[in-house]
Amino acid sequence: LLFFFLYGGAEVGVAQLTPILFVDGRDIAKSTVSIWVFIFLASFTGGRMIFGTFANRFTTISLMRSTLAIASVSSFLLWLDIGAIFTIIGLILLGVSFAPMFAALISETAQRVSKRHAPNAIGFQIGFAGVGIAALPGLAGILAENIDLEIIGPFLTANITLMFAVYEIILWRERQAPQPVPV
Repeated sequence: LLFFFLYGGAEVGVAQLTPILFVDGRDIAKSTVSIWVFIFLASFTGGRMIFGTFANRFTTISLMRSTLAIASVSSFLLWLDIGAIFTIIGLILLGVSFAPMFAALISETAQRVSKRHAPNAIGFQIGFAGVGIAALPGLAGILAENIDLEIIGPFLTANITLMFAVYEIILWRERQAPQPVPV
């Protein structure tokens, strides 16, 4: 549930917070930023189509680890503010890397909690993602208002890095769980 909370906040946070950071914090023209946000959302949509088409070629673990690593590096590119091309690359890679995460984890819910409990668990997962969507961009906005707009980059990077850590903890806990004895 924590992963879904963080994921919801990160995905929507990029779309909601980067325009504020770029326009108000870095004095980039609104028309340029609009195109950049469109590129982020288009790469997210394109990534969903691409990963959906080739999903059976990846294990969920390899997919999640690689996309979380890419998302972590990409958010760091937004934080660094080292030029427009790196910002655009960061946004594209963030969109593509976020694309398969939600669906990949939802699809494995029945394996984690049993088919009987999967519908309820998925409801909680989606609910926690919704709470993250509401809470985390709002928290980043409060921090930006009280500290500095540039806190948005580190906030997004920390959020995504925490997602990666939570995912690794999930995997570790699954490895530690007692395995059923074959009959």
